[in-house]
This record gives sequence, C-alpha cells and structure tokens, in this order.
Amino acid sequence: MFLEVSNEFLEKQEFDRAFDSINHKEVFALDDHYNELAQVLTDNGELEKAITVASKLSNYKLKESLFQQIFNLYIERGLIDEAKIN
Repeated sequence: MFLEVSNEFLEKQEFDRAFDSINHKEVFALDDHYNELAQVLTDNGELEKAITVASKLSNYKLKESLFQQIFNLYIERGLIDEAKIN
C-alpha cells in the first residue's frame, strides 16, 4: 500500500512526502523501491534524503554505487572540497 502512495508523491514531485511515506517503515526486500526513490531524490538535488533512503538498501553493491553517485554530486556542487578529502 505505501509503495503506491510513495510512487504517487514521486509523480507529483512531492519529494518530502515520498520520503516520509517510507522513511519510518521497517520493510525488507524493498531494494528496488528504495533505489528508485534514492535516484529520484538525487536527481532532484535532495541529497540528504537520498543518503537516508540509500542507507536502507540491503544490497551492498547497490548501496555503494548510490553513495558514490551522491558523493560525486556533493563534489560537483562544491559542497565538499575533494582536495581536502585526499
């Protein structure tokens, strides 16, 4: 049920409501949905929310890939100084 609600919010670009609709749920085997939501949030600049959703992924490789994508966006936007990291 909440997957449909979350998808409806995504279609309307109501990212806060889509995020809230799953943020407090403890549901397993939802990697596809979490991945999709994290991608949409990332694509729309909602990086902190994307990190929260990506952290719920149980698939380590998928999680690592999303975190790398989000990290790269932080660098591209000047939110993290890459020189200070290395």
